[in-house]
Amino acid sequence: MYKHFLLCAFAISTSAFAQLLLPSQAPAPPVRTELNAYGDTASYVAAATTGINRNDSGALLQAGDMLFQVSITEATKLHEAAAKLAPRDWQIQMELGYDYTALDDCKAATKSWDQVAKANQLTNGFAAVAAYCYLKVGRIDDAINNWMAAGYLSNHTGIERAIHGALGAPFAHARSAQGLERYRAQGWKLSADWVLNAFQWNHDWWNMSQNDAAIAVIAAELTAHKDQPAQRELQCLKDIVAAHADARASIARKCKLFVSGGKLPINSGVAYLLAVAMENDLNIKLLLRQFGPELNKRARSSEGDLQALRLLGYLQSRATDTVGLAASDELGAVRYKQGNFEASRLAGLGVLYAKAPTEQQRRMLAASAKSFPDQSIIQMHYMIQSNPKGGAYVSQLANLILAEYHQFNFSSVVSANPNARGLHEFFIRLAAARKNGASASLQDKL
Repeated sequence: MYKHFLLCAFAISTSAFAQLLLPSQAPAPPVRTELNAYGDTASYVAAATTGINRNDSGALLQAGDMLFQVSITEATKLHEAAAKLAPRDWQIQMELGYDYTALDDCKAATKSWDQVAKANQLTNGFAAVAAYCYLKVGRIDDAINNWMAAGYLSNHTGIERAIHGALGAPFAHARSAQGLERYRAQGWKLSADWVLNAFQWNHDWWNMSQNDAAIAVIAAELTAHKDQPAQRELQCLKDIVAAHADARASIARKCKLFVSGGKLPINSGVAYLLAVAMENDLNIKLLLRQFGPELNKRARSSEGDLQALRLLGYLQSRATDTVGLAASDELGAVRYKQGNFEASRLAGLGVLYAKAPTEQQRRMLAASAKSFPDQSIIQMHYMIQSNPKGGAYVSQLANLILAEYHQFNFSSVVSANPNARGLHEFFIRLAAARKNGASASLQDKL
């Protein structure tokens, strides 16, 4: 049960609680230049491209870099235009390799990475990112060589930052722009991620805090639309988060939000953040009885509400509602295609940690590994249970590495921050297997 709880896709981490309540702080230097604005995607594109000389490859390169954190597609267009003007410029090819990797177009990415390597400039974080695509297209030795050349142990922070930028969660600025666009199109009820992003702004792969500027944009937008119910919810949330822990429940009762006898916020992101802020004051079983049916209804609605499902699962896990939790896991995995829900589902069914798995359990785990190639926990346990040899070992280890690039699930426990130490160890094992003569075709990769 303990392992099952840890795997739950919706379990709110201790670091999330702590960092949510930190005062705002300046973001750490990103991989790319960051626009000092908060708006929809179109406004970002206009800010980055207005007045630039489109016959100047350097200007196009810089504009693309500025847009990367908001729209990788738009950034790539600008970098491609720069490459047409200067096709042998390795710096432009390096940016394109990074863009194509982020877009999961590894065939195009490796062509750019090859040009950078030819210029003897494929090093550090870019080499570590390039290794991902080399591995994905089946160039295993090139992947190993680039990872080793990156020098992880002496440059782990830069490498982890580069990996996160290309293969991690979407940038906070992109989520902010998409949230604004979604609010204008669909309203407050379906804008959970917009609110969550502002209150839990990811400055990089581990550093998160409240972003007052992003929250101010939300407030201004709600005011412009005269959306009074949404304004009240946002103000209550701001007041509760800003208050001392002992005073939060009292403010929530005055607001009549997410408390016994109160209302479930219209926005499921607000509800989730209230759960975070008032963790120690929640009567979990009472709230599950009171708000569970509505959260379930939202999650199963035609519009969908992933955050409602995550909050529901969190309440079910805390209340040890194993039947309800199993149903939420199923919904999250099947409808929402979320790998963490699938891992939680398999753990709850006794499949993930089975020491002597039945044939049915083996088939179930194999099917999950195929359906969720980016979930490294599933890939790891599939590898443990199938115990592959020779070429099959190399192939499955490669799949595990590709998945770990996206999540850092196997971080070193020595550090409190997510890290690529597990990824580094997997590459060492892959190199050893290749040295011992194991070969593999990734044509059958999961």
